[in-house]
Amino acid sequence: MQEERLIDSYKSISNLTGEMVTAASEGDWDGLTELEQTCRAKVEQLKNLKEGIMMNSSDKKQKVEVIKKILADDARIRQLTEPWMNSLHSILSANYKGKLVTKAYKQDDQAD
Repeated sequence: MQEERLIDSYKSISNLTGEMVTAASEGDWDGLTELEQTCRAKVEQLKNLKEGIMMNSSDKKQKVEVIKKILADDARIRQLTEPWMNSLHSILSANYKGKLVTKAYKQDDQAD
């Protein structure tokens, strides 16, 4: 019975990562963040659940297939978010550099 709960937990995480792929592909960054937080909580629950559970080979095979899907979703999410993250990094970097220039000019004005 606990084996089924364990497999269901993996499937629940897999469903969440599937939703995360959809959110990332639609550019729904807030939704992606919320799903990621939910997924993280499910992973923590899974860590506590899986201790001491012995699985037969069929359950292990099913678990491996679900984990492969989770990893594929994770790779796709990274692929979808990378351009957005690079763009965000550029914006933040330009903003930081602008602040440094402004600060330098303010120091020059105060020296005059």
